[in-house]
This record gives sequence, structure tokens and C-alpha cells, in this order.
Amino acid sequence: MLTSIPWARDLATIADEFADLVCVHDGDNGLTFRTMAGRAARLAHMLHERGLRPGEPVATSLRNSLPAVWATVGLRIAGAGDTPLNASMTEAERRYSIELS
Repeated sequence: MLTSIPWARDLATIADEFADLVCVHDGDNGLTFRTMAGRAARLAHMLHERGLRPGEPVATSLRNSLPAVWATVGLRIAGAGDTPLNASMTEAERRYSIELS
């Protein structure tokens, strides 16, 4: 797992210790600590490979869901400036959020 932020090591430790326990669910489906941490780490690694610099803003547009959780964690592990744009936002709200980032 990438360790560009201090708590990424803590996440790896927790994921190892509680690997098969569900850490988050959306009512119908759940993610184990291992799966969530693995997906987040892969996203962070991919962003670093593509040249993401610490603090660089990255916008996401996801519904409140399991992918939104691991994507948010992955962006933070990568050191990105996470700019979440909820899929239910209006176009004006999205533009405003992007301008602020």
C-alpha cells in the first residue's frame, strides 16, 4: 500500500488485522477492510503513475456508494486534493465546487 500520507500505514495495519470483516456497507452490499484498502491503494498507485502531484485537485462524481468510499480513501492516500461532486448536484453546484478547488 502506498504511504504518501501517515495514516495510510495505519489503514494497512487495520486492513491486515480485520481483513475479512466488513468495514462499510450500503444496505445491499459490503466491502471488507482488505477489499476497500486494496481498491484504494490501486487507485492511489494509478494516480501516482499518471503524474498526480501532492495537493493536486481531483474531482469525482459518484453516488453515495461503496465506490465513493474507496475512491475517497484512494485519493487521500495519493495525496490528492479530493473534490467530491455528488451525482445529485446541479450543474451550477458542480461548477462552483470546481472553481473553489
